Amino acid sequence: MTQPHIPTLILAESLMLLQLSGLVYLIGQRVRDIMQGPRAWSAGLLCYALAQFCLSMEWNDVPEAAFLTDFLASLGCASFLIGLYDFTERPRRWRMLGSLLVAHVLGVLTLKLLTDDEMARLVMFSLIQFLFSLAILSALRLHVQVKRRLGIRLLRGLAYSWAAVNLFRLVIRLFYPLHGSSGFDIRELVFFILVLFFGIWLALACLLLIHERIAADLLFATKRDPLTGCLNRRGFAEALQAEGKRLIRNWAPTSMLAIDFDHFKQLNDRYGHAAGDEALIQFSAMVREELRDVDIFARLGGEEFAIVLLNAPEAGARIVAERLRKRVEDLVLHTASGPIWFTASIGVAVLAEYENDLEPLLHEADRALYEAKQAGRNRVEIFREAAVPA
Repeated sequence: MTQPHIPTLILAESLMLLQLSGLVYLIGQRVRDIMQGPRAWSAGLLCYALAQFCLSMEWNDVPEAAFLTDFLASLGCASFLIGLYDFTERPRRWRMLGSLLVAHVLGVLTLKLLTDDEMARLVMFSLIQFLFSLAILSALRLHVQVKRRLGIRLLRGLAYSWAAVNLFRLVIRLFYPLHGSSGFDIRELVFFILVLFFGIWLALACLLLIHERIAADLLFATKRDPLTGCLNRRGFAEALQAEGKRLIRNWAPTSMLAIDFDHFKQLNDRYGHAAGDEALIQFSAMVREELRDVDIFARLGGEEFAIVLLNAPEAGARIVAERLRKRVEDLVLHTASGPIWFTASIGVAVLAEYENDLEPLLHEADRALYEAKQAGRNRVEIFREAAVPA
């Protein structure tokens, strides 16, 4: 049986990786305004393709390509790591990346001066690739949403597998040297086939990460108010449903705040819609400073907002509402027409004991808000059930 020609296989791998690099680059160009990282991944795949090309030259009796083969493979790992740091919006760890690349270059040059043994070169290559795999695993220690975990899990699996493959190859070569035999060629054939699979799956993992980020951003956009960044009515409705299910399992005092700016139309008419938008933005930022991460904050439309305070009985909700009202009263908008002050009215409703439906609670808070408006505005009112006549 005729054995495959390994240099030809390696060259085919190089061409395949080159195409995948171009694909990831083109997609990265399309999404460069909303995320960073794909173009660095494309550069990494390009380095892998060039490394495979240099390796094919090396197998065709061009020993001068040996240094480029190993260095380009390490440079590809470094580029991929840079892409991960950019994609996750974390600072690049230049010291660590530079140390690994410098260590590889110095190691290869030292081995070239001291010995031309192929085994020493393989040991250096495998160790550097193993360290890069560990660095990638460290960069993948992220807390992400469940719907965005598949790409991260795939990359982790590839990093673990690549580290294991390099260690296994090193052990096999150390304990079972078969230089010049058919066994040696078959083992290298298996390794290069695995390299091709790793390259394909690495590109697929990059594309999956891009897809998950775009899907998450689209989902985020459908549930968020673009001006203030808080939940919109749809996101608020879904949050109420989720919180209602939690209350069934573990009930806790819960309060709803309905907030409406006083005389907001007059503010827009007098100072312009830009001033009105700035008032909404600064108000939303101020509210987020006051709330906890577990609380729910939404803009329901115009100048109407709602807040769900978790684990908050009436006394606590009143304190929060009064603090928000006072902060709005003290808020100053600096515009070209001069400073602007405005106020807000707040209605508060408290969930009845062991109830879990929050939709009626919003209506009750709206009724309390109406009472605050009727009572003179810039005040807090608590919803009270009307007494039933005897």
